[in-house]
Order: sequence, then C-alpha cells, then structure tokens
Amino acid sequence: MRNKRVIFTFDQRCLEALEQITKQGRYDSYSDAIREALIISRALQKEQEAGFTEIVVRDPKKGKERVLVAPTLRILEE
Repeated sequence: MRNKRVIFTFDQRCLEALEQITKQGRYDSYSDAIREALIISRALQKEQEAGFTEIVVRDPKKGKERVLVAPTLRILEE
C-alpha cells in the first residue's frame, strides 16, 4: 500500500469537532480519526447505492433502538 501526504485546513468549529472525536474515540492521532471516518462514510455510501437511507443503532444494555437518517445519504438520493 502506498502512502500519500494530504494536508487539510479546518475552521475553528471543525477543528474542535475533530479534537473531540479524536479524544472520545481514543484515537492516537487526528489522521486515525479521519481515516476511520472515511471508512465509515464509504460503507454508508455503498449501502445508499443499494437503496438504504436509514441507520439503526441499538443499546443492547437497555434494549432501546433509534433510527438515524444520515444527511449525506439524503443528499446522495437527490
């Protein structure tokens, strides 16, 4: 696998969100957090291409379930 250096520029709000995601997810670096976010995003895009637009999340401890509608999936439908 070939590595390529990429430089991102973030506004203050996005940088704070990245810092929070990195900390809460216990990632070693911003790049690890971004890499996983890209993998998840691609997986969701593939599901959207198959016609799916909702994400179901479950709390097994409480037996609760929620349905999320990802904004990017709705944008891809248009």
